[in-house]
Amino acid sequence: MSAWQGRRHTQHLYYARRSYQDGRRRYEYLGRGPDALLAAEAAAQRWAEQQAAWQTARGERQQLSATSEPLAALEDGLDVLTKAVLFASGCRRFDGHWRPKRHANT
Repeated sequence: MSAWQGRRHTQHLYYARRSYQDGRRRYEYLGRGPDALLAAEAAAQRWAEQQAAWQTARGERQQLSATSEPLAALEDGLDVLTKAVLFASGCRRFDGHWRPKRHANT
């Protein structure tokens, strides 16, 4: 995370970035000079690239979900049809498994 920050009693903004290294938070102060400007521009560029990648991934997920909806409806229909065929053939459901009914000997 990077940010331009103000200090108390001054009107200047200073650039600092926070990163994580070996599981610990590391705070790097870059000040307000040319190095800070370059670092801020690089961070903004990385952020824009990351946002574009997120938008692309979101579009792909939406496209996949739109194409999978008919498949889900087909799966539901096949599930109902399979249950109807098994029930009509004399099977019963026990513990989530379909089993043939036992016929009592009379």
